Amino acid sequence: RYIQALKDDSSIDIGLGIAGGENSSRVFVGYDKEIFPDYGNQPKVSVKASWENTNSGDHRVNTFSISPIASKGMSFWGKEGYPFVSVPLGVTLDGSDNTYLTSLSLTTGVTGRLPIEGYDHITANIEANIDLKNSWSGLFVGFSYPIN
Repeated sequence: RYIQALKDDSSIDIGLGIAGGENSSRVFVGYDKEIFPDYGNQPKVSVKASWENTNSGDHRVNTFSISPIASKGMSFWGKEGYPFVSVPLGVTLDGSDNTYLTSLSLTTGVTGRLPIEGYDHITANIEANIDLKNSWSGLFVGFSYPIN
């Protein structure tokens, strides 16, 4: 995944995923637009639109989604972290049999720099996705190293 800020209030992300199993590959792109900034007691509110193409079994599907997101910068062990919550709504189109499926999930987590001396340049995140309708549930942990 690559994320690039476009302006102070928007960003784009693109990515590629390769794995084994039924959903063996995916490509995606998203655009996030800030509606309200993280200021004082007010959380940041943004809306993200995205497209994803996934290998699903023996055919490929396209998913278009829109996700309202709320996040707030907070201090954890003297380091800044960003808890967030989102409710992605998606439509998956399957051209091989001309069907579609709507999905809804609840996503929540936190992102921030590791509060460990010597490793504070590494960003960590933990995220939970909860199936509300035609989605999936999972728990994810990730680490990223800045490339300057």
